Amino acid sequence: MVMEGRPFLDGAREVCKKLLGLKVKPTLISDNMAGFCFYQGMVKEVHLTYQESKRQDAICKIGSLGLAVCAKYHRVPVYLHPAAKKIKASCRPRDIFYFAGKRIAPLGIKAYTSLIEEVPLKYITQVKKNGK
Repeated sequence: MVMEGRPFLDGAREVCKKLLGLKVKPTLISDNMAGFCFYQGMVKEVHLTYQESKRQDAICKIGSLGLAVCAKYHRVPVYLHPAAKKIKASCRPRDIFYFAGKRIAPLGIKAYTSLIEEVPLKYITQVKKNGK
């Protein structure tokens, strides 16, 4: 399963395309469906990318921490792979206030736009280095 990857839908656009090129047929889910999929026993392993791995945590794309916590709870292994390109740290409020060119959020609200987060290594089964 591949989460859509809001706000830029890179899971839907980039990850699915790469998997198809590897002859893997992905199933695309909305970002907020992951917990349900774990609960239903549909997730057998989790693969995440990281920008940097430190002593106690890894810098990963936003949403990775939630997946890692769900995986630990449901006893699903989590593998970290180096990101192919640098993960963008944040986006503009406009990127989450609008979808397909139409404003979806009401005026007068604030946005928290981080696109990276720290994932403690206690949730990770194995950290891969350079494809190994």
